[in-house]
Amino acid sequence: MQIFYLCNLYNLRIVLTEFLNLHRTPASNDMDKTLAIIGSYMPDSANYTIGNYAPLTPVGTWKIIHFVFPAN
Repeated sequence: MQIFYLCNLYNLRIVLTEFLNLHRTPASNDMDKTLAIIGSYMPDSANYTIGNYAPLTPVGTWKIIHFVFPAN
């Protein structure tokens, strides 16, 4: 299983280099790529999924934040 592959620090370094140079802020497309890379190493039994929610939607005990960028 790939999850055991991650237990070795050398192998973890290899996996991290897959997404190290991606732009990983919450509102970026590269964050989805990063999550997909991480998910590819999870076992099927983990039922790993990536959810997308509208701003201000309550999800569990969290509320999805709404980013407001200042005008230039």
